[in-house]
Formats: sequence, C-alpha cells, structure tokens
Amino acid sequence: MQNATFETVEVRRTEEFQNLNYNLLSDYRDAYFIFDMNEVGLVWDFLFSIEHILKGKKGSVITDKPLTTAIAMIFEHDIYKKIGFNIRTFSTESAALHWLSI
Repeated sequence: MQNATFETVEVRRTEEFQNLNYNLLSDYRDAYFIFDMNEVGLVWDFLFSIEHILKGKKGSVITDKPLTTAIAMIFEHDIYKKIGFNIRTFSTESAALHWLSI
C-alpha cells in the first residue's frame, strides 16, 4: 500500500511538462491520501503555488479506492475554475490516457 500526498512531483519540474505542453497522468491505484479534509487548505496553497505550471494543462487521475476517488473528484471542478488545470478522475489507465490524448 502506498500513501499519496500532494508533495511536489518531480515530473512537474521537467521541460516536457512545463514548456512542451505535456499533460499529467497521476496513478493512485492502491494508494490512500494521507491528509484529512481539514487540511484541504494546504492542498490549495500548494496548487496555487504551482499555478503557473498547471494553468492550461490537463491531468488524469487514476484511482481504485472509493474515498480516494471522492477526494480527487472534489477538486475537479474547482481546480479548473480557480487555476485553469483541467483534471478528470478515472478507474482505468486506458480511459485516463484516452482523455489526455483528446
């Protein structure tokens, strides 16, 4: 079992993601988020701190746990509205990759 957190992911620092319009695939299958809902403000602080990197990009999140899926889906609408990062949550890799490619 893994613990998924909203720490800086090294791929977000790469030339491909920052400047060459690559999108992001986050695979949280068999993982659990390790923050509580009262820490959501910290997650938003982190996301706002990298808004310049995320704006205009797409991200697919793959999950297989109900709570992880629900938490990921909470951010879908608001993150696009507030930051311009378009994320969607999926249960399969093929669906997540397909959405990133369109």
